[in-house]
Amino acid sequence: FLARIALLLLIRPIIDPDVVVTYLPFARSTYLSSHIPTEDLLTLDPINVPPAGGWILYALAMAVTGSQDSQTFRLLPFLIYLLLLALTYQVAKTTFSHQISKLALLVTLLLPFTDEFIMIFALYPDVLFVTLLLFVYLKLTQSSLTRNDSFEIGLVLGSCILLKYQGIF
Repeated sequence: FLARIALLLLIRPIIDPDVVVTYLPFARSTYLSSHIPTEDLLTLDPINVPPAGGWILYALAMAVTGSQDSQTFRLLPFLIYLLLLALTYQVAKTTFSHQISKLALLVTLLLPFTDEFIMIFALYPDVLFVTLLLFVYLKLTQSSLTRNDSFEIGLVLGSCILLKYQGIF
């Protein structure tokens, strides 16, 4: 199942308008100039900075690989999906039982919705957003919250806001 998802991510054409028009050019400009671009490089007109989630992940992938032409950003959703599966298992195990958690993991892997979600939203930060919210749910369902747990929850919720709703600021 996981090999099929990795293959889907690798061979999938990049036809997402936001990714092609904003995320990849912003990531490339940030990687090359080491700062967030504030004007269009061709027309020198001011531009609106898109939500930080997508293009910062791509800039990070470019920085890790050391190349702006690398296609490694295609596998970022795969790592996030693996984390989502681990969190799904952990939430089901914490909430129900070990057998139910295995069943929840199997259902998550086999649902056709998963393939569609990966194919449509793979290069958007939506999968990471859902994964982070699941982490917050897991932390909130613990019987005792420590100060460090509260800090982690606040950090993750702040990251969620930056991923999807940067307009709040």
